[in-house]
Amino acid sequence: MEGKEDVTVYIMGHSCGISDRLLLNHILEHENCKKIKIYYYQKSEVDDDYFEKIQEISRHFKGTNKSKMRDRILIHSECVPLTKYKPNLSKKQ
Repeated sequence: MEGKEDVTVYIMGHSCGISDRLLLNHILEHENCKKIKIYYYQKSEVDDDYFEKIQEISRHFKGTNKSKMRDRILIHSECVPLTKYKPNLSKKQ
């Protein structure tokens, strides 16, 4: 992230777990990072993992930078599922 350009970070199919803490902290807290767009997993027609992703991402921001996190993460309505939900029609009812 060299230069002074505004950067949007796209989270796609990543758990954002602690194993990548140093890397994600460096990227997400960087001064050029202006937005974080989450492509979440649509679990059912009414349930997704957007909130869980935010919880995981919050662990990569230092306590003094939580306001940066809130400013950068796009709200649910501005994010989209990574793939469309398809109900499992092969299950017997």
